[in-house]
Amino acid sequence: EAVSSYCASHGIRANVAVKMKKYIDREEEKRRYMQSLELLQDALPPEMLRMLFHSSRSPALCVHGFFGQLRCKHPAAEADLCFLALTEMRCMPGDSVFSTGELGSRMYMVCSGRLAYQLGRAQFRGATAGSVAPKGRVPTCSQLVALLKGSYQSQSLVPMNSKMVDRGEWLSEAALWVSAWYHVGQLVAASNSQVIAVDADALGKILEQDGSALAEVILYARYFVEDLNSLPSYSDLAAEADDNGTGSRDTAQPKSLPVTVISW
Repeated sequence: EAVSSYCASHGIRANVAVKMKKYIDREEEKRRYMQSLELLQDALPPEMLRMLFHSSRSPALCVHGFFGQLRCKHPAAEADLCFLALTEMRCMPGDSVFSTGELGSRMYMVCSGRLAYQLGRAQFRGATAGSVAPKGRVPTCSQLVALLKGSYQSQSLVPMNSKMVDRGEWLSEAALWVSAWYHVGQLVAASNSQVIAVDADALGKILEQDGSALAEVILYARYFVEDLNSLPSYSDLAAEADDNGTGSRDTAQPKSLPVTVISW
């Protein structure tokens, strides 16, 4: 109402007014969704919330084979993970989940909808051996804006030459197991989507309480990083989604230094 009134009084073109209205509507929808989650958390005691979030989040998390095994062998740790380390995200078309060059701290599981992943430019790299910044100069805000503008189609919110990521797929797993993972591409919602984010720090704190589960995770992390370092290039995509059938990643970033296992 306010947007329509303002645009009418200032002679704003109809197509601009429509864009503003759509933006406000989508932001309001996201706000209502987050508000409903907050009300739920205020209304229920912790144990009931733990049970609820485990029931709703575990199926999406355990699509990943390792977390499925964790649920079988260490159900208490997996339930705590669903309760304390997972965040539900509501994404709308054009929403950015992460961008090239950002320090990654989460793994993303797609529950519904579709997202588009596009590899960034070659000057960015995915990880460093113990460093806290990407090699070379960090791009300025204006440079990133120019990069994003140049990679978008004029009539679409989805970057050109994108890899589509669908329900049951995941990205940025390296952020959980690598000491410093920098995204080598950008992820944008292509449709209304539900995503679950696994936080690396929260995961570490939960596992510290279960020595047996922690030992298995450390072993898995070492194998994961060893496999990652054996590949010719880095990508935020899961290896299966990024493999072209020959064992190589034609669309991924060339590697510079090997990555190292995270230490909690």
